[in-house]
Order: sequence, then structure tokens, then C-alpha cells
Amino acid sequence: MNSERLKTLIVYNPLAGKNSTRPSPEEVMMLFDPSRYDCRLFKTELYSDAAEIVRLNSSDADVVVAVGGDGTFNGVAQGVFECGGKSAVAYLPTGSTNDVANALGIPSKLSDAVGLIDAGHISPLDVATVNDRFCVYIAGFGPGMAVSYTTPRSLKNRLGYSAYMLNGFVFSLAKNVAEVRPRKVRFVIDGEPLEGEFFFGAVSNSTGAGGMIKYDRNDVEFDDGKFELLLIKDLRNVFEVVPMIKRLLTHDYGGEKIIYRKVSSLTADFEEPENFTLDGEEYSGVTHLELQVRKQAIKLLSPGFGPEKGRGEGKKA
Repeated sequence: MNSERLKTLIVYNPLAGKNSTRPSPEEVMMLFDPSRYDCRLFKTELYSDAAEIVRLNSSDADVVVAVGGDGTFNGVAQGVFECGGKSAVAYLPTGSTNDVANALGIPSKLSDAVGLIDAGHISPLDVATVNDRFCVYIAGFGPGMAVSYTTPRSLKNRLGYSAYMLNGFVFSLAKNVAEVRPRKVRFVIDGEPLEGEFFFGAVSNSTGAGGMIKYDRNDVEFDDGKFELLLIKDLRNVFEVVPMIKRLLTHDYGGEKIIYRKVSSLTADFEEPENFTLDGEEYSGVTHLELQVRKQAIKLLSPGFGPEKGRGEGKKA
């Protein structure tokens, strides 16, 4: 970073996470040393506000900071991307799950997350465009994928992550079981056609796809111009789901029922309208989908994508 005060745009979601742990705008501002940061803070009211706030207010920003959950981070990254990717992006996670922050090694303690901005370590981050939408970490369909957007906001504000577990295994269990069904899909994956019946599909730039499927961290690169694709087919009934999940948890991708590969572009045509989860938000009625990875489109203030990996020296801003 330069020696002058950093022009810092803070996008704050006042509804993210638990009521009992959410910081106030004043508490967020106090995290930034005024001798180093020239801060402006804007509150979101709607999901789409974050990207719009960035588009309208980031022309001179050195850093744009997302304070909220993964949806807020998505909006901030989208706004920066649409403005040419000039500003660095930082993330102060205050959401219920913070899957993106966990995958990228960003601390949940906000003062430590601000420390990443102080350190000025830049790591490039891939993102993707999905039709006319934007994707930071996952686009997926099938069992369990709707839990993130069907869990009531009031429940998330009271219980945090536990709200998703309660919704998935109690309130929406019947609906999730009903999602164990085949979808007829025609894919073109990096120019290669693939057609069949699929029960689950996810394209992600993360260490997992959905809450229960985790990839080998050493196999996931956040800046290689590729997302991880996981497709599951040929499940005859709901009783085959648990053995399949056990295989995925042990990174057993052999056989014909699981397709796991890295992709830079993908199109999908569904015989019937399909509901997707896109970075934790609902994207419904999809019959045609086009995904294109945008390599290293975002400059992320990060610890180098986690100490476990020991990779990505990055650079100083």
C-alpha cells in the first residue's frame, strides 16, 4: 500500500449474522486507524445494494471492504469487477456461515481481518459470470443446495449457523429428500458435450460444494482460471445418498456416478426449469446456463489462501 491514507469504501450489511454478535457501524469504523485510512461507510438495504454502492462510490477507492456474509462479499466483488477491478477487495466476515472467508483463510475475528488490510498482501482471485449474474464461489443445484436461501432471516439472526442445520434437517427435510431426483441436462464443458440424468451439480471456486462436501484443499487453486465441477448421476433412490456422501468426504471420485474435474467454461441446458443456488442466493427457473471463469479478476487482501497450503506468496499492494 502507499504511504498516504488509504481511501477505503466500507459496504456494511446491517442484517448479516447473529444479532448478538453483529458489530455496529461505529464499531466497524473503530477498527480502522484514522491516521492510515480515509473511510466512508455505506449500509445495504437489499441484496443488490452492495454492487450498486461500489459502482457509484468506488472510483477513487484504494480498498473496498465487505462487512457482512458471503452474499455481501459477492456484491462487493461484482461491483469492483464491473468497475474494472482497480480497487483491492477486503472481507470482514460477519455472516452466519462465512464459507468464502473460511475457504480463503480470512479470520473471523474482525481485528485480525483488518490486519490483512494493514499487511497489504494481495492475492489474485478468480470469479465467474453466470448468465447475467456473478459468482464468487458456487453455483449449484440438487439436494441441500436451497438450504442457504430458504432458511428464514429471523432464524439466522437468532441462531447463526445452527439455523441452517435446523432448517435442513428438520423444517425442510421432506423438501430436501424430494430433491433426490434426476434432471435431464445437456452440458458442454470446455467444448466437450456431456448429456444424461444428474441428481446434483455444482461449479465452485471453494474447498467444498454445499455444507457437507469438502474437497482436498491441496487440489483447489483460487487463481488458476478454473472452477471445480462436481456432478452426481445414477442414484436409484434416496438410500444411496449417504454412501455417496461418504465417498465424497473421502475424495473418492472414481466410477461412472461421479464426475469431478476442473473447468473454465460450461453451458447447461435443462429439460425443465431448475432452481440454482448462486453464492447462497436463489436463482430460480433456469433452463439455460452459461458460466465463464474470469481468471484473477479480483485483487484480494488475504493471507495467501490459508497457512495449510503454504502457497501463493502474492505481492504487496
